[in-house]
Amino acid sequence: MLPSIVRATDLAAVMPHNIASGFEGGYAIVEPDFPQREFIVALHWSKRFEADPGNRWLRTLIEELFRA
Repeated sequence: MLPSIVRATDLAAVMPHNIASGFEGGYAIVEPDFPQREFIVALHWSKRFEADPGNRWLRTLIEELFRA
């Protein structure tokens, strides 16, 4: 969804370079003029949804995306 929102508006998005470089459509990727630092991605969910198949699928997908 994000590429279509950026294309249709005058908005910008801040995201990791490896995600932005996967977007097609001639987007400008601007590197910041300040040092980059590591960040932690954390997942939190209700214990009630621990075994929910959809929730488990989404957690696995997010882990795979951010593991690289």
